[in-house]
This record gives sequence, structure tokens and C-alpha cells, in this order.
Amino acid sequence: MLLSVVSGLAIGMGRIVTTFYVIGLGAGAGAIGAIGAAEALGKMVVTVPAGFLIYRLGARRVYSTATIGSMLITALTPFMKVWAGVALMRALVGATAGGMLAEAIGLKNMFIVWIPVLAFTVIGFAAIQRRWPIRVTSTAEGTS
Repeated sequence: MLLSVVSGLAIGMGRIVTTFYVIGLGAGAGAIGAIGAAEALGKMVVTVPAGFLIYRLGARRVYSTATIGSMLITALTPFMKVWAGVALMRALVGATAGGMLAEAIGLKNMFIVWIPVLAFTVIGFAAIQRRWPIRVTSTAEGTS
């Protein structure tokens, strides 16, 4: 959890610092937009394959690798002296963030699977059933 918060803050601050850095390099509004789009594109391309890697290798290994990769790439960004190099680095940061995002999506889906069980045991199934008709399944029948 702490690692997730710290890495999320670092990626967010990296966006702000990168914007000021490329302004200092003389980049215009289009270049700044391209850098932001590069990061989003990197995240979009990697999220689904990262989910497969999480399934095959485990969430801890993929998340740790993505976090360390993001740190290293961010540390190398100041060595880029043209905005296109900075855009490439932000795309790579986006790709590592895609690995972290896939792990977070997996945790969210795990929580959603357990909502019916929590509704039955904690809140009381009758109150929930009237408002949101759901079917409680055992883990043997549950999601695959």
C-alpha cells in the first residue's frame, strides 16, 4: 500500500516536473501535449499484457519490477536534451505504470468478487437483496 502511494505520487510529480523541464528546453504546447499523450499511450499498450504477466509471474514480481523500472527511467529523464527523448522516457514510465495499473485492476476485481460475501456476512443479505439483486456463489462456482 505504501509503495503504491509513493509510486503514484512520484508519477504525478514527474508529470509536473517534466512539463517544466521541457518548457526549459524550449518545447511548445504541442510538444508538451505529445509528451502527455506518450505516457498515456505507453500505459494503454502495456496494461493488458501486464495483466497476463501478473497471472503468470505473480503480482509482487510484476509490481516490483514496474516500480523499480519507473524509478530508473525517471532518474534518466534529465539526460534527455530534446523533447522527443523526454516523450520516449514518459512513454516508458507510462508502460511501467501500466504494469502497476494492471495489478491495481486485479485487486479491484478481487474486491468485487468478495462484495456478495461481505454483503451477506457484514451488512445483512436481506437489506442488500432488496436494493441490488445479486446471487451469492461459493468459490467453487465463482469466477474463473
